[in-house]
Amino acid sequence: MPEFLGPPQNKADWMNISTGFERRWQFPHCCGALDRKHCIIQCPSKSGSAYWNYKKSFSVILMALVNSNYKFIMVDIGACGTKGDSNTFHNSAFGQQFLAGQIPFPDPKNLPDTHMRAPFVIIGDKAFPSIINLLKPYPRCSKQGTKKSRAVYNYRLSQAWMTVECTFGILASRFCFLLQRMILSPTTATKVIKAVYVLHNFLLRGNGPFVLDAECKLQTALHEVRTLNISGLHNVPRLRGFHTSTDACGVWNIFAAYFSSREGHVPWQDKYTHVDDLVDEEHTNTCKFSRSNVFILSFSTE
Repeated sequence: MPEFLGPPQNKADWMNISTGFERRWQFPHCCGALDRKHCIIQCPSKSGSAYWNYKKSFSVILMALVNSNYKFIMVDIGACGTKGDSNTFHNSAFGQQFLAGQIPFPDPKNLPDTHMRAPFVIIGDKAFPSIINLLKPYPRCSKQGTKKSRAVYNYRLSQAWMTVECTFGILASRFCFLLQRMILSPTTATKVIKAVYVLHNFLLRGNGPFVLDAECKLQTALHEVRTLNISGLHNVPRLRGFHTSTDACGVWNIFAAYFSSREGHVPWQDKYTHVDDLVDEEHTNTCKFSRSNVFILSFSTE
């Protein structure tokens, strides 16, 4: 299967993705950034409110896991716009494999230059479920650790997570029809989005300018999309919801301690999290950290 179509197949592939996040975004043990975007479509016939989303439009959802180089790793396309992030994740093929422990992540090991043992994870925002291998920001009301460690952790997480937002922005810039309402049925819109995600990865080959070596290569890629059962592109039975996991909070605390340590510290994090102005929780009940401190490139499909 061409490299721009298939998801990682083994531990070595996931380790390469993790190495990319560590080198580019100073976030070790990260195997991808997860988020979703609404792709706006015309009102489907006799669909009721199934595709009606919180942005007051009709849409199908593109949920994607991307690497540090803005390449799609795994995707789920076609969920009804009315579904939330967590619900979409639960119903996706990737979500089912992830929750069943079928994703071949590398075995847990120590974070760089420390004795802090941590699993390999993916990162998302607060809308996703709290599970061990999925990191998300501390909520404002969290009592875990100190204000300083939570602020630094949230900043470092947001810095790495913005890769998925940038990926959606690049995708929309290349295929501008994603910024407008598509006059297509959900089924056809899903096929179109599948095609553009593959083309996006094809354009990123070699991390250099796109040169079409031969037209047959492109035709072969599109044929693969139509004929192969690619992981993450089909419907699966709905799974149950999740409660907040104490074990997940424990993993957050490990990464928070690492990012605040001498081994995991980066010089600019103090500037963007205002560490000098923060005090421990016992002295105040408010937190000045905001994700707005991190520049995130995103796009709206409306």
